[in-house]
Amino acid sequence: MPADEREVSIRLQGLVRRVCRPELIDDAVLRNAYGAALLSEPESTIARLLLDSDGALVARKHLERALWPDGPPRARALDDVVYRLRRRVKPLRLDIFSARGRGFVLGVALEVTALPYVAESGADDA
Repeated sequence: MPADEREVSIRLQGLVRRVCRPELIDDAVLRNAYGAALLSEPESTIARLLLDSDGALVARKHLERALWPDGPPRARALDDVVYRLRRRVKPLRLDIFSARGRGFVLGVALEVTALPYVAESGADDA
């Protein structure tokens, strides 16, 4: 029986989220169905906070306070940690999305959730 394209898309996205759902083990290893990544302590702290947010935006200030209670050592310190973490989670088909100047969200990489474009065939193809 043919299925509605929107329903298939929603179900596929749900499946991708379940398969890609990572877990942090011993505050050192991020693992999902695609593999595992060994994280440094700062990377692990960021990953834990992003996982705990369950897809919600985590404010930059919150992440900075978790890593450096007395303030970050330099202006771009958080960006450096997030950059390294992005590289580590990429093989797990995850990505860290940023809301410029506001914060970060951990999610499934866009290429995993992208559906191929299917052109609708019209009756005027004559």
